[in-house]
Amino acid sequence: MRLPPTEVVDQTTSTNDLMATRWRRGEASLYDSVRARYQTHGHGRFGRTWNAPYDTALLYSAIVSTSQTPSRLPLAAGIAVIEALESDGLSLKWPNDVFLHGKKLCGVLAEHIEQQGNTHILVLGIGVNLTACPPGAEKLDRDADVLAERITASLPHLDQLFVRYADYLQSVGKSVRAIKPDGETIHGTATGITEEGALVIDTSAGITTVTAGDVTLKETL
Repeated sequence: MRLPPTEVVDQTTSTNDLMATRWRRGEASLYDSVRARYQTHGHGRFGRTWNAPYDTALLYSAIVSTSQTPSRLPLAAGIAVIEALESDGLSLKWPNDVFLHGKKLCGVLAEHIEQQGNTHILVLGIGVNLTACPPGAEKLDRDADVLAERITASLPHLDQLFVRYADYLQSVGKSVRAIKPDGETIHGTATGITEEGALVIDTSAGITTVTAGDVTLKETL
């Protein structure tokens, strides 16, 4: 499948917002993508701000679809990023972060736009630190255009990539602390993920799953 090249814009509020708006106006098609050199209102999960100095990061968004559980897509996108970067020391932190040598390199944010029958349409946002990063994070110098092209090529195959997610998950077999959005804290050993992408944790009270929240390895606390 020949996919359209990634459009480059100098500045926008948010690449996710830009692509979602285009889709709703009928100005975007499946697998259309854009990258910006700068975002004025970039955001991540739970409305957290994503800031990057001008032209120092891949700030990328694309229109994707799935007939599977939509929560699987951002997890699969993390694998697409790892394979596009082609570097040692990369791993996944559940649910949507790519780490390099134990520090955050990339974040992924999928936002649901609409449902057409059994098909979910989402905008998939990816931010990768290339030549600058916040304190405590990591960067990896790569050509932004080449990286965007490689990620775009993987978009039709995200559902297939998902099955390999656990292979890259840094927390499997390790003690973790999970904090859910409602504040509930769970301690236990991460054992894998469900078919929907939820993290499975073996606790003193039994097996439980986490569908949203922040997970930290206990050794890093």
